[in-house]
Amino acid sequence: MAKHRILIVEDSATQALRAQLILEDSGYQVIQAENGRSGLEIFHKEKPDLVLVDLRMPEVDGLDVLGKVTSLSPLTPIIVVSDTFTQFAGPLMQKLGWPTLLCNELSVAPDGSVSGYRLRQQNGKRMAVVAFKS
Repeated sequence: MAKHRILIVEDSATQALRAQLILEDSGYQVIQAENGRSGLEIFHKEKPDLVLVDLRMPEVDGLDVLGKVTSLSPLTPIIVVSDTFTQFAGPLMQKLGWPTLLCNELSVAPDGSVSGYRLRQQNGKRMAVVAFKS
């Protein structure tokens, strides 16, 4: 049986390597892209089964990657794994049809000011990838 191929589009080499090691240990074939521009080039060439993408990256950001992959291949699953907050990403995710988004959340006081934050989970990007083992 062929291994499922996952494209990781992540500008942090450390985060990308951690994800790659976990996914390969779980039997997935991993392709890495260091930014959105190379991610789109690799997507066109490799046609992965799933794309994991960060939002904030130089050159071409994760939202551009998400939009282009969705328009080129609407059935390819995309999971956004980011250190950003749902309040910042939410309006953009709505425009893109609500893809799966794993990020953190701001605590907002009744007067609308930011009063704190809640991490979705400690070391969230790593733990999102570890979930592929189950």
